Amino acid sequence: MDYSDAIVLCIDFIERNIKNELTPEIIANQCGCSTFHFSRVFNINQGMTLMEYVKKRSIKEFYL
Repeated sequence: MDYSDAIVLCIDFIERNIKNELTPEIIANQCGCSTFHFSRVFNINQGMTLMEYVKKRSIKEFYL
């Protein structure tokens, strides 16, 4: 699995679990990466930190 696949997999996981408690550890474990490494790759590829993304999605979900 390359990094793009891992990010897509984890974004899908976030979307399916947005109403649950999500931590960087839980999310990174879904794609078999270390928390540090996945957070770094996510930030580089998405232009925001992993938890910024989760927070934005949580706020959006709250208002829907």
